[in-house]
Amino acid sequence: MIGCPFSQPTSSVPVCPCSLRPGANRWRWLPRQPSSLRLQPYRLFSLSPATPSLSVWSTVSTGQAETRPALASWPRSSKSRLQIAQELIPNAEALAFLANPNNPITESATREMQLAAATLGQRLFVLKASTRAEIDAAFLEFAGRRVGGVLPQGDGFLFGQRDQIISLAAQHAIPGIYSQREFVTAGGLMSYGSSITDGYRQIGTYAARILKGERPSDLPIQQSTKVDLVINLKTAKTLGLNIPLSLLGRANEVIE
Repeated sequence: MIGCPFSQPTSSVPVCPCSLRPGANRWRWLPRQPSSLRLQPYRLFSLSPATPSLSVWSTVSTGQAETRPALASWPRSSKSRLQIAQELIPNAEALAFLANPNNPITESATREMQLAAATLGQRLFVLKASTRAEIDAAFLEFAGRRVGGVLPQGDGFLFGQRDQIISLAAQHAIPGIYSQREFVTAGGLMSYGSSITDGYRQIGTYAARILKGERPSDLPIQQSTKVDLVINLKTAKTLGLNIPLSLLGRANEVIE
């Protein structure tokens, strides 16, 4: 668990978006922190590969909230995922984007995906789902529209429903290009996205510097630039897909 400081523990509008994440329902005190952070309330949240990419640190040592992004968003890979999908399924008339409407970044993520699709001349269907039933309905819609592949949003809820999503993708024979490796290790076709290991390392480095006394507002904004392409050949065979050598050659990991 990693603590995320809040300016006002009783505020109805927290400073940090971590309050929107699973597990953000407890408080603790960290009396051994440096003076700038001592006795500040910390909201707890669980980091996962689906954690939203912006972490905001805030302190109230002066009585006023001081907020600064400690770790900037990881490289966005919408266009790259679409390009991989086109390379994998060159004859696909349309692709699909599955998003969670309850995620605060869904609107911007959807715009980004639509812009990338327009740039690549790719037809794109967008459906939103925030329940298991809506995910079922979305895949029925995808199958009815004969989409060539589905690209789920990198989202906590959808990540938690990865077994359902992978099962539906197999049931409807729709290739899935995900943003998290865990989908692929669970039986999904392939993933392309920021390296979670590298992200954890950077977050740990920031946390260590703050705990040693550095002011969050003085820390530079950094970005994780490492991305991984993971391919599941067993799933590809089940779907009747031949993975192009150009993709296999770029893969960081191939699961057989």
